[in-house]
Amino acid sequence: MVKRVYCLTLFVLLISLLISGCSSDQEKIAKLEKQIAELQEQVNTLQTNYAKVNAENEALKVQLEEETGQGILGEEDVVITVIDKINIPANTDKWQFNDLVRLHISITNNTNKDIKGIKGVLHFKDMFGVSILRSQCDLTGYTIKAGETCVNEDMTLEINNFMDDHVKIYNTRYEDLIFEYKVQQIMFTDGTSRVNESSI
Repeated sequence: MVKRVYCLTLFVLLISLLISGCSSDQEKIAKLEKQIAELQEQVNTLQTNYAKVNAENEALKVQLEEETGQGILGEEDVVITVIDKINIPANTDKWQFNDLVRLHISITNNTNKDIKGIKGVLHFKDMFGVSILRSQCDLTGYTIKAGETCVNEDMTLEINNFMDDHVKIYNTRYEDLIFEYKVQQIMFTDGTSRVNESSI
């Protein structure tokens, strides 16, 4: 009988401990749920504020372009990609005394205006991303219609055989080079322009 009472007492104690433990876990869960709800509210507030600031920024860009004819260049306003590299050996019979590298450059105009000129810098890198050469590379002489893509096949680099970086560009296959074009400014046919913020 004493054993039974003892076992029953232990059982009751165990049950009460479990209940109090569950109660404690429920409180923790409730606290966590409250913290999650508060964090979600903060995220929603930040998203709303970001959207508001972004809209104000876009409005300022439009205002600046209207007042000065010069706006801020968006990251995707124009996309420029080197799609091929062709080596042209020197040919004295044609009065070409140095090797040349001809680049085929794809230009996509994502704006709502026609572009008549692009000012920028072309960065040549090896396959590991190590810089070889930076060169001013302005794209002019033709119009890129709004929303259209065109390919410029006229860009050439005259190779100086006494310069290691030139020789490396000439001797490296297109597939083993990385080309990065940084747009500094675009000019539209209506006389307005957009500039890269970092160039201002």
